[in-house]
This record gives sequence, C-alpha cells and structure tokens, in this order.
Amino acid sequence: MEQGASINQIKKTIRNSFDEQGIKSSLIGVLFAPPTSFIKSEIVDSFEYFHYRSERIINFFWVGYEQADENDSKKIFELNKEFWKFNPYEFNKLRNEFENETRWIFSGESDLLLFTATSDESELIAFDFADAIVINLEKAKEEKAISSVRGLFEIVFSISQKLKKENSSLKLSGQLIIHAARTSAFSLLVSFLPNRFQKDINTVYAFCTENIKKSTEQRL
Repeated sequence: MEQGASINQIKKTIRNSFDEQGIKSSLIGVLFAPPTSFIKSEIVDSFEYFHYRSERIINFFWVGYEQADENDSKKIFELNKEFWKFNPYEFNKLRNEFENETRWIFSGESDLLLFTATSDESELIAFDFADAIVINLEKAKEEKAISSVRGLFEIVFSISQKLKKENSSLKLSGQLIIHAARTSAFSLLVSFLPNRFQKDINTVYAFCTENIKKSTEQRL
C-alpha cells in the first residue's frame, strides 16, 4: 500500500511503477477509509500482510495515512519499525480532488475505488473512471455482498496478479487496452480469474459498479 498526496502524485507513482515493470495498464485501488473500529479489525490488523501481498501486483493507495514518529500520540499502527498515523487534512484534500475530478461523492464511511490506469503513446497516465468500481466497505459487508474486506482485497490482488502474469508472458497489455474500449474493462478483468472467484466478484460488481467519469460540462 502506498501514499498519495494528490492525483498528480499518484500518477507519478504509477508512471514509475509502469516503467519499472515494463507494463502499460494496471488495476488501481484508492481507499478512502478514516480510522474506525471497523477499519482496525478489517484492514489495520492485516496491514502488513496487505502491504506485502499487493507489492508489485497493484498500486494501492490508502488516503490520508502517513508516517509518524514513535512518540507521536496519533500513531495508529507499525510496519517494519515505522509508525503510521491518519492526517485528516491530507485525507480531505485528496477527497476533494477526487470529488472534483469525478462524480463520486465520499460516503462518510469507507470507500474503495477501483479503476484501470493506462499509459498512452506520450507516456501520460490516464484513469478510466467510466468503468470504475466503487465499494462502500461497511455497506457491502452489512448487505453480505462480501464476507470480509480481507476476502475482497484477496480477490482484487488475484485479479491484478493474474493480469500481470498475462501481460508479462503473452504481451497482452496493448490488447487489453484495445479490448477494454469495446467491452466492460471489469468484465475483462474478471475473465482472467479462476472460476471459484468469479461468482463472488460478480456479486460485488453488480452491487457497486458505477460510471464516475465527469463530463466536460461538469468540469467547467
């Protein structure tokens, strides 16, 4: 999991990741989840596992969390002898930026945004908000669309891992971009999953998919 202070900073991180791995498309996760008892039990307690599980598989940004001093009373958890805390100012700065760039509005609980990022011929990073997955984690669990956040994250990591393998061995990154322009990008991602995952992830897809792309007129 990574930090992201702005959309431009997130794009720079993704650009570096693409260059290092020699890829041109990837699934991106942006998590807007202030610290609560739900987040502690579902995410914080497994943060170290998520950190290493997602490494080089998906660019996963947890908004508003930053490193803290050991003596900082606001520190929440520790990873590799580094302490982390929640910064409400940074959280709301990026929340506001995403709300201005898309039609998504923060639920006030815990929202996970999943979308694809691609690199064009000019090497610029573009986000596909038209086929985004927006999941209110508390609501998804309450309505039994998911069994747990940990289980959902594992599905997301599995999708990304499978895509990375295909991109590496079969050079499918260009084909994925072309295909995604004609069909649902998410359906394409799901098609790479083992059958045992497809039923669960399609349930989540039906529960929370939406087009959050903002039109040109809405940006003015």
